Amino acid sequence: MDRAFLLGISVGGKIAIDYALRYPDTVRSLVLINPGVSGYRWSDQFLAQEGDLRRLSDQGLSDLAWERFLQTWVEGPFR
Repeated sequence: MDRAFLLGISVGGKIAIDYALRYPDTVRSLVLINPGVSGYRWSDQFLAQEGDLRRLSDQGLSDLAWERFLQTWVEGPFR
């Protein structure tokens, strides 16, 4: 196969896009599902929540961090 079909979901989509931009002659097509993108500027609100989740996890409160993560991405403003 001379050129690849790339599939990427979320961060995998970001990687597929970056790869395709860097090596366009090696990619036949892209299938992207909710991809991230390089250079995206996250909001201050998101960065603050991300920091809170890391602190909870670092304090051994992984269950609470996971619950907050789900509230953010499944129920909350970043879904």
